[in-house]
Amino acid sequence: MAHIMNLFPVPIYYENCNFDYTEEYEFLKKEPNDTRYSNIPNWKKQTSADTFLLRKPELKRLRDWIEITLDTCVKNIYKSQTELYITQSWWNIVEPGGCHPEHYHPNSIISGVWYPEVTMGQTPSIHFCNFQKPNIIQLNLDSRNLYNSDMMEAPVQSGNLILFPSNLFHGVKPNMTDKNRYSLSFNTWTHNDLGNEFDLTYCSTK
Repeated sequence: MAHIMNLFPVPIYYENCNFDYTEEYEFLKKEPNDTRYSNIPNWKKQTSADTFLLRKPELKRLRDWIEITLDTCVKNIYKSQTELYITQSWWNIVEPGGCHPEHYHPNSIISGVWYPEVTMGQTPSIHFCNFQKPNIIQLNLDSRNLYNSDMMEAPVQSGNLILFPSNLFHGVKPNMTDKNRYSLSFNTWTHNDLGNEFDLTYCSTK
C-alpha cells in the first residue's frame, strides 16, 4: 500500500483570543503612526511610531495572553523548555489597495501576527513562501498542493493569533476592500542558553 511521509514540516500555530479585547483594539487604533512606508508605490502601509507597543500597561492583558500562547507553542510543538519573550511589537495598517511584499524577521526566533478584526473579503491576508527551498523544476501542474507550491496562503479570522518561524518568508496581498486592514506583529528572543556542548551548537545569551 503506497503512503506519503511528510518530511520537515513548518508549523504555523493558530490560537484565538479568549477575552473581549475591545478596549485594547480601540487603544491600538489611536496610536500615532509612522508613515515611512506610505509613500512607497503600491504599499499604502503604515506602522505604529512606537515599535515596543506591548510594553504599554494598557496592553498588558493582550501581552500576557500572547506570552502564554508562545509558551504553549514552544512546549507542545517544539518540545522545548526554552522561554521566549517579546522584543519588538508594532501595529500595522494596510490601506485599501495596499500590500506588504515578502520578507522575513532577522534577530528573532518565533514571530507572530494578531488580527483583531478581519473584514469579509480580506481573507486570506497573509501568505508564506518557500524561498529557502524553492522548486527548481516546474512541472505542468493540474492543481496546487503542499508538495508542488512555493507559496501557501494562511486564512485568518477575527481574533486569530498566528505564530511562525521568524526566518519564514511571508507577505500580505493587496487589500481589495474599502477598509483598512489592521494587525499587530511582534518578534521574540530568549534569555536561555541555546544549543548544547555535545552537538557543538552551544551559545550563551548572557
